[in-house]
Amino acid sequence: MTGDEFNKATKDAHYLMRRNTARFEMVNGIARKFLQFGQLLIAFISTYLGYLYITRAERYQEKKVDSPILVSMVLKKSYIGLKIDSFS
Repeated sequence: MTGDEFNKATKDAHYLMRRNTARFEMVNGIARKFLQFGQLLIAFISTYLGYLYITRAERYQEKKVDSPILVSMVLKKSYIGLKIDSFS
């Protein structure tokens, strides 16, 4: 943000990245771990809230849905959906 022309600014940015490759890779690795943690956290929270809703809602009380298979299917679907969405 120095007010330079576009070509000069892109050249400066390119050389900055070449000189500091290790720093850029380190920050990229940390960011990737934070994103994975966030995706897992969202998947677990949504699965837990879905499980609570299914086990406590009145319309499901007659059917008594307590299957851990259902919960694991929801977890897998949530996590796979997040992984697919992260590539787009």
